[in-house]
Amino acid sequence: MSNNDLQRYFATPGRKANDRVDMTALRSWLDIHRARFEAEASKLIADLEAEWALFTNAAAREAGRRRRKEGQEGAVALCRQGPLR
Repeated sequence: MSNNDLQRYFATPGRKANDRVDMTALRSWLDIHRARFEAEASKLIADLEAEWALFTNAAAREAGRRRRKEGQEGAVALCRQGPLR
């Protein structure tokens, strides 16, 4: 049974898929595709974790850069004011 056949069978317009679900056909289709789904999900999770690490590292670098810049600006402003009285 092809993917298109399953979509036509389970999701005919105007009817909900659960109205005529064939659990045997669905189980058979899922068994055939389970390994591929699990492999794709694992790859997506690994990709997401790698991208998240890149994002958090870039955000930490930017936050550090801003803190250093703000700290330098504050020091320059204090020097311009002259000695504290």
